[in-house]
Amino acid sequence: MENKIFLSFIFLVLLSTGVVAAGAGEGSSADTQTNSETNVDDGASQRETNVDDGASQRINCETRETLRERVKCRIENKGRLEITEEANVPEACRRLEQTEAVGRLGKERCKALYANVRGCYALPRVSSEGGRDACFRRVAGLGTAVVSGNADKTALRQYVVTLLYEIEERIEAKQETGDITSEQAAEVIGMIVEIKEKIMNGDSRDEIRPMIQELKIKIKGLDNE
Repeated sequence: MENKIFLSFIFLVLLSTGVVAAGAGEGSSADTQTNSETNVDDGASQRETNVDDGASQRINCETRETLRERVKCRIENKGRLEITEEANVPEACRRLEQTEAVGRLGKERCKALYANVRGCYALPRVSSEGGRDACFRRVAGLGTAVVSGNADKTALRQYVVTLLYEIEERIEAKQETGDITSEQAAEVIGMIVEIKEKIMNGDSRDEIRPMIQELKIKIKGLDNE
């Protein structure tokens, strides 16, 4: 029960940053998924130019040593990323165990979550049918249930991960409009990836709570610049 309450706490923190209420003061018309965790250039982004300039011009961001360097590389080289098997595994899934356990998602479920949530980005953020958030809930396994202490713990974990994924997309949008630099975007997205990994790995709330608070402060700082 304490873990469920803590996941609900994370949800409330995200609400307080203004990123969960879809479209609320966001200032971007881009309804796309983020590719900053993988080298996937699948044409889904209307903001991207998928330049087919030959394999010799493709950029392999997997050669970058750190998470944030890889994220920055992907942000700066959209449309000309080299696609490799490793690059198609989201960063937050890479260090997860193959097998699942109580309170912990396995690598394959993590990959499936990412694959399934991509379809939600074809939907408007707000619609009479519920829009993107309703899709996030369905993919996570919450259905139309409200986020509460009575919700399934695994579904809550997956739902919180989809909300963090949405923040990544919005951070990328801010970078693409010139509101923040690629360095700033990579720093925030790197923080989000680390939080998602810990949530899916079933790490304790004492480890995750300060990371969430730090993320909140960082995002508010970007909004005030």
